[in-house]
Amino acid sequence: MNMEEDYPRLREELKIVDRHFHAGLSQHEARRWEYAMALRALAQGEFDRGRRYSTLIDVGGSNSPFRLMPKIRPVVIDPLESITLHEAVLKSIQAEAVFCISVLEHVDDLYEFLADLDRITMPGGMLFLTVDCQEEDGPDDKHFHWDRRRIFSPKTW
Repeated sequence: MNMEEDYPRLREELKIVDRHFHAGLSQHEARRWEYAMALRALAQGEFDRGRRYSTLIDVGGSNSPFRLMPKIRPVVIDPLESITLHEAVLKSIQAEAVFCISVLEHVDDLYEFLADLDRITMPGGMLFLTVDCQEEDGPDDKHFHWDRRRIFSPKTW
């Protein structure tokens, strides 16, 4: 997807994200777009179900703008401020809607992490994933490259 092309379609979601985004902390433009897409997916999922999701988890959502949005009270699973995803699995924490925004590229064991995401997503629930990626293969020199374990490209995703 292309951020610039999506902005007109995400106009309402972007207004919400911009009002609540990270309490004034500077953030990469891609996070703004990803959270707007997440809001669109959340609304569509609730429309399709005919009811609101009763529980929402933001995995890796340190400083999650979801926390600041009315009517959305996420559980944030992030080792920087609460527990790890695997600890959440061990505690049997689950949710109907699970968001994991630009986190997969930062984890050591991708397959175990994905399995744990599956375990915390309730049957019939929604799992929303995004990843940082670049169009070309080669060294990772993008935003936060020093903090990533991998970069996704057309060959690797």
